[in-house]
Amino acid sequence: FYHKAFEVIFVEVLYRKYRPKTFSEIVGQDHVKKVLTNALRMNRVAHAYIFAGPRGTGKTTTARILAKSLNCEDRKGAEPCNRCRSCLAIDEGTFMDVVELDAASNRGIDEIRRIREATGYRPIEGKYKVYIIDEVHMLTKEAFNALLKTLEEPPEHVVFVLATTNLEKVPPTIVSRCQVLEFKNLPENLIFERLKEVASKEGMEIEKEALRFLARRAEGGMRDALTLLEQVWKFSAGGRITMEDVEKALGLIPLDLVRKYVLSMIEGKLEDVLEVVDKVYYSGKDLELLLQEAVRDILDDVKRLNRTYNVSHQILIQLARQLMNLMREIRFFEEKRLICRVGSSYIASRFLKEDGESCRYIPETQNREGNG
Repeated sequence: FYHKAFEVIFVEVLYRKYRPKTFSEIVGQDHVKKVLTNALRMNRVAHAYIFAGPRGTGKTTTARILAKSLNCEDRKGAEPCNRCRSCLAIDEGTFMDVVELDAASNRGIDEIRRIREATGYRPIEGKYKVYIIDEVHMLTKEAFNALLKTLEEPPEHVVFVLATTNLEKVPPTIVSRCQVLEFKNLPENLIFERLKEVASKEGMEIEKEALRFLARRAEGGMRDALTLLEQVWKFSAGGRITMEDVEKALGLIPLDLVRKYVLSMIEGKLEDVLEVVDKVYYSGKDLELLLQEAVRDILDDVKRLNRTYNVSHQILIQLARQLMNLMREIRFFEEKRLICRVGSSYIASRFLKEDGESCRYIPETQNREGNG
């Protein structure tokens, strides 16, 4: 029995669709690519690696490309061919000699014991058995001890790749037996160029300002950037994507409202500051989000604020610090609107802007009359 109404179309998400398949396609992480490609060309691949770094920066993707290169039947230099049976199977996740384990949900000694027992057997399909253990810092103490024995005397046909976002939580005994490669957050300009490339391939029409905002919002993670782009694309239903679409799709406070809050603070306009706080509160948005977005806007665009409003860098950094302190305060109070109103008014009262003069901040140890 089949009916059109029961048809389900699965569309591959963007970050999976555009996941790199070769070292050359990886955005950034040049130091990591150089170490791995040189090791492959020289046939001196280490028996165990630790890929450490922030989420969404390519650790697991790089591990899979390394596994493909090690097992590729027609490798040219260091790059996998992406055409042979081994490469295709690894991409599809059906290659029996490449095993991925999520240590966040499989953190016990039994899982590691099974891996240790399996390493004694030769590869079934390829040249190497590659074990990729994600979030390895989540393993229990007993599991780490079981893994240590395998890392001390690994068979020649086995390569371990341990991925982690918290290297400091991995025992030193494990770290000392692995080659550590640290992944870094990607620069905003690289993320922006990649998003622009993906948007072009998918036929998206998106404002440059919106695209740059998404690149900045991802905070160094390519996966997060592509996820945000897809979320906004679905919200716009395939139409032209504007900055307003981005704000609505991500549940953000409008940028012009955030900037009004920041400027009113700097100019000491208490009524305008309270007006923004109330507008955000009664629109159902979190006041912590207002403070967070205000800090983001200050730090992301110091030059614009300095040039447009004749405000020194020191004043802007002082304002950002004050807003961070207020953000911490309101987390512990039930009456968040009241605390935000009082805190915002207090911060604004510390700023003065006289006619023809640039804004200055009055320290708490100094009163309005200028007495110590």
